[in-house]
Amino acid sequence: MNPLRTGARILADQLRIQGVNHVFCRFAPELEGLLGALGETGGIRVVAARHNAAAAEMAIAYARLTGQPGVALVAAGAPMLQAAGALHHARQRGLPLALIAVQKALDPFPVPSTGMDAATADANPDDRVRNWAGHVTPWTKWAAGADDADRLPNLVSLGFQTASGGHPGPIVLAVTEAALTQASATGNGRCRPAILPAPSDMQIASLRRALGQAQRPVVVVGGTGGNRSTLDNLRAFVDANLLPVACVPGGQDEFDNRHPHYIGDTAMPGCRARIGSADLVLALGIAWRRIGTAGGPEPESGDAASQVLVQAHPAIEFLYAGGADLAIHTGMPQLAARLAMMTPIERPPWATSAAEGHAALHAWRARPAIPEVADASPLAPWRILLDLRDALPDDAIVCGGSGIAAVWLERFFPYRGPATQIAPPDDSPGSAVAAAVSAKIIAPDKTVVCVCRTDDLVAGAPELATAMEYAAGTLFVVFHDRSGAEGDPAPPGARLHGPDPVALIGAHGGWGIRVTDANDFPAALADALTHARTQRSPALVEINASFRTR
Repeated sequence: MNPLRTGARILADQLRIQGVNHVFCRFAPELEGLLGALGETGGIRVVAARHNAAAAEMAIAYARLTGQPGVALVAAGAPMLQAAGALHHARQRGLPLALIAVQKALDPFPVPSTGMDAATADANPDDRVRNWAGHVTPWTKWAAGADDADRLPNLVSLGFQTASGGHPGPIVLAVTEAALTQASATGNGRCRPAILPAPSDMQIASLRRALGQAQRPVVVVGGTGGNRSTLDNLRAFVDANLLPVACVPGGQDEFDNRHPHYIGDTAMPGCRARIGSADLVLALGIAWRRIGTAGGPEPESGDAASQVLVQAHPAIEFLYAGGADLAIHTGMPQLAARLAMMTPIERPPWATSAAEGHAALHAWRARPAIPEVADASPLAPWRILLDLRDALPDDAIVCGGSGIAAVWLERFFPYRGPATQIAPPDDSPGSAVAAAVSAKIIAPDKTVVCVCRTDDLVAGAPELATAMEYAAGTLFVVFHDRSGAEGDPAPPGARLHGPDPVALIGAHGGWGIRVTDANDFPAALADALTHARTQRSPALVEINASFRTR
């Protein structure tokens, strides 16, 4: 007979069985029992954040770097809604995230709203918190509730399998306080492997036939999860067939940017033009739509209907939406293995296309679009980012800030290995700071850099306390316009000025230096990297310029 355990201990044991070694949370009284059980289980590090949204973003960074589900703990109600933005980010990026919420009671799942009138709600105040988890289910792959400790092993096993299988994404498990305190003799669940489809022989033959008939093919790749064997197989396929390769913004580390067949990301003008003029697009592992359709790229020349789209993706709903001529329902590891074994196309007519595209990308990155304006600024961002590129090791993890910061990084910073880029999918100030702190905690031996503006730093500043607590020597390169000409983003007629970044990081116990001339940046960067590495605390280089300087 199994020994009696509390529901909290059962849940902690299930997380350990699933291979979890980090969980992220902002402390709340509702989590106290579960946190104590995690401490008893051993092997799981609890990382404390200052905000629920930051804790969830830290869990996403964990998923981005490891390929395994990141775990965030929240209390139900407002804390869960604060973390809801991360569910959206995980869904967009295809990252496995497990959000575990502790609440007082459960109604049937999923329930989008209580449907109670005011009189009923006043008479039953606890009912107001029962359905909070139901509000976030539209953004998840799977949601479930447990009010009985006996259900926890199976639910955790199923939830983690769902988060990792197919197109990875977020799941929500709501657990009642009563379930966590209940004693149960139930056994443990299993760690179930992710379910991924594989391509058929006929589909691979059809893909090769389409490739053999093409004159100007382009491969757009993503969704590898940083799996090295998958990346090696994709590279073998690309090399054997001399194919030009593009990545999507935020996923540039899916393919070595220095590779002679890499032509840029799909937001870059030159790359976009090549995709628009291609007669065959192989969209592998990404959501893609046919050229000329709603949400798809614009045609550059010729008839949009003449372009052939081959799309391979683990989520069948994306295949239905893409309108592909050949849709392949497959996991990326399975597809890449088959492509690497595929007989190459002999004497392809596009043999020089990849080299031409890579040369055009290199020329575009070498200088800004308006050099005479950029040269007039002593701190043009392009010069700073090129120096940063030269100073960082190949395996450095770079977290891009929101908005224009991400745009500049995509253009001027080449990613040289898998799991080296963390980028927010939309304009969400502060998420890059949380992600960078998390990345350094997860990978303490790697260099971690966050490139952002002052508004990003201010929004994520509370997590500098987490960096200090866990000896996370993250480097922040912050563009701060001291002239007052720009200020932080604000509605027309308003001007929001940020604080002094050097003083801000100093107030948290970190170290900062201000740069007013681009010639001084390499030395300042070296000092900051040395401090972050030796003192194991955050360091900051303030660039006295705006990202809008061109």
